[in-house]
Amino acid sequence: TLAKLYIQAGNKDKAREHFLIALNQKNYDWALFGLAQLAESPKEREQAISLLEQLVEEQPNRVEAFDLLAIHHKALDHKTQAREAMEWALELSPRSIARQKVVARANVDAGDFEKALEGYQKAIKLGEKSVYDASENYLEFADFLSELSDGELTPKGSQMAKEAIGLLRKANKRFTDEPQLTLKTTLMEARVQAGQNN
Repeated sequence: TLAKLYIQAGNKDKAREHFLIALNQKNYDWALFGLAQLAESPKEREQAISLLEQLVEEQPNRVEAFDLLAIHHKALDHKTQAREAMEWALELSPRSIARQKVVARANVDAGDFEKALEGYQKAIKLGEKSVYDASENYLEFADFLSELSDGELTPKGSQMAKEAIGLLRKANKRFTDEPQLTLKTTLMEARVQAGQNN
């Protein structure tokens, strides 16, 4: 649309004007979403949240609206609402590796490590049969497990450390075309071992 071209050209005022004209002509849903995309200041983000809540009320399967709702809530430090919006998006699109990781990170921030663990595990499993698989997924999950197992000298801590090391080694086998990966995984493995006093 013309509004998207204005956004790409960096002319947000013209894009906003275009979306408002569309709203007046009852070209409703894409214009609401477009206006919400333009929000930057806290006041604009609050308004965008209202627009997006209106939009998802009318179109509850609009996954990108939940994504954007989460972004605005997070920018305003509304952690609970951001996580809820992310979880709705994930419920609509459960095979998205990126969304699994976003929700896992939100759960880490909220201190819900069991749900975070579940999200990272799903991201790895989905990636195994996907063109979107990436070493980053393994490193992020291993880092999370490393943090949890650091100084946790219990069977559970030991198990998490082993899983982290397993992920690092699997990443090295899967992504042989990344020259810096071996260095990263070696350093991370040393950190995991140190956290277990090994």
